[in-house]
Amino acid sequence: MSSETLSIAELEDKDGVVYAIGIGRRTSEEVTQYLYSPDFEGLWNQTFEKADYIMIPGYFDGILQIEASNVEDVESLLKYTEEEKE
Repeated sequence: MSSETLSIAELEDKDGVVYAIGIGRRTSEEVTQYLYSPDFEGLWNQTFEKADYIMIPGYFDGILQIEASNVEDVESLLKYTEEEKE
């Protein structure tokens, strides 16, 4: 897992990568709403064929690149459970 945050422009579409998108306290309400909207999901699906993403509310601000084959592997790696999603 990378220790530094990335910008959207730096993201690569490649196999075995999941981007953890952190929505922390510094993230504005407008950005948070957009990230959870169908508009963002549609844009992601148009832009990325291989890379996947997971939203991490309250965990950190920014985007981390994690070497994993799917979102479930990332959840396990981060010890991110269903209770934390709610």
